Amino acid sequence: MSEQPNFNPETLSGVSFFDVASTRNMRYIYPDVGHWTAGWLIVQNRSGAWMTLRKATAEDLAAINAAVVQSHHGGKD
Repeated sequence: MSEQPNFNPETLSGVSFFDVASTRNMRYIYPDVGHWTAGWLIVQNRSGAWMTLRKATAEDLAAINAAVVQSHHGGKD
């Protein structure tokens, strides 16, 4: 993981979420952002700093998309 001092991912287009499995705040940076973190998952450490975790996989994107749909539609048909 790479830590960037004063890095504020909220200034980049993406989606923030709480990962229940790891109990961490995370953010997916959209791939069309003109920044080196484009397409990456980043994680907030205990001190509040954001660090890169890894390039998002197809499985990561599927889980994020499913959670967004669930959040917006509440699981209703």
